[in-house]
Amino acid sequence: SKVEFMLGMINSGWGGEDKELEEVWSALRDASDDMMRITGRDGPGLAWFGIEMRRFNRKKAAKIKSKQWFALRSRQGLNPAMINKCFEEFKASLRKKHGNLIRAWRQELSTNDTMSIAKVQFLRAASKLGWAREAKDLWRALDKDESGTASLDELDPVGAENLAHFKAWVDNEFGGIRHAFRKIDEDNTKTISVNEFDKALRTYNFPRKTKHLFQMLDKDANGKLELDDLIFLEKWQPLEFLLVSPDHDAKQEFKDLLLAKMTRYLKGWKRILDKDNTNRCNWYEFQEACRVLGFRGNIGGAWRAFDEDLSGYISLKELDENASKVLLG
Repeated sequence: SKVEFMLGMINSGWGGEDKELEEVWSALRDASDDMMRITGRDGPGLAWFGIEMRRFNRKKAAKIKSKQWFALRSRQGLNPAMINKCFEEFKASLRKKHGNLIRAWRQELSTNDTMSIAKVQFLRAASKLGWAREAKDLWRALDKDESGTASLDELDPVGAENLAHFKAWVDNEFGGIRHAFRKIDEDNTKTISVNEFDKALRTYNFPRKTKHLFQMLDKDANGKLELDDLIFLEKWQPLEFLLVSPDHDAKQEFKDLLLAKMTRYLKGWKRILDKDNTNRCNWYEFQEACRVLGFRGNIGGAWRAFDEDLSGYISLKELDENASKVLLG
C-alpha cells in the first residue's frame, strides 16, 4: 500500500523530499487499485524500476570506463576534445578538397549517391582519404545516434536542410526533378549554367540563396549541372523535420496532451514514447506516439523543439527533467 511504501522508503534512508517520494509512488503504482506490485497490472511496477536502475547503473559504470578509456586516449594524445577537433579537421579537409560537404559526401563517402552509408563503407572511405588511424573515432563523431548507419544530415545538417527545401520546391513547382531540369534548361543544351540556375530560381521565387546550392548539386565541380547531378534527389524522402523550424508552441501542445491523457509524464514516457525501454525515443517512435495520442499539430516542429541539438533522439530528461532526476538521480 502507499503507507507501507512511504514508511519503508523513509526507514530505508530515503533522503529526498516528500513530494518527490509521492511522484515515485504515483509513477509506479497500479492505477486500478492504488497498490504497488512487482509487476504492475495498470502501472510500471517495481520490476520496471529495477530494470531501469540496472540500466542506469550500467550506464554509470560505462561512464566510469569511458573516463578511463578517455584518460588512456588522452595519454596517447587523443582525448574527447581532440576527437571533436579531429572530426572538424576531417570536415575541413573535405571542404578544402571538394568545396562543400555535400559534394564531398557524394564524391568520397557515398559514391552511388545514396543518402546513408554503413560503418564499413565509411571506414573504407576514410582510410582511402588518409584518415585510417582516426577512422573509428571519426565514425563515433558522425554516427551520433549510434544507429550503425550515418546519413547526409549527420555530416552536414545545414546542407541537408537546403537540399530538402530545394527538393520540396522542385516537386511542388514543377512536379519533379526531370520536369524542373527541362524548364530551367532554356537553351536545351542538356546542361544548366550558374546564371541559368540563378535566374530560374529567382523567377520562380525559390526562397533561399542559390550559389551554394548550385555548388552542392554540381557533383563533379565542372561549373554546370547535368540531369545526373540532380537525379539523386528524385527518390530521396527528406525527414519531415528537415523542412520545418522548431515550434515550441507545438512542443508544449504535445506535452499538455500527453499529460492530459496519461496524468504523468513518466507514465506517458514508458507507455507511449519509450515502449522498448531504451530511454530513447527516435523520430519514428515520436510519430507513432503522436498518432496514439491523437496529436494533430505540427509534429515536425514539435520534434525539432524537443531535439534542438539534432541528436536524432530525445530522452526522458528532455521531456521531464524533474522525473528524470527523481528516478535516476
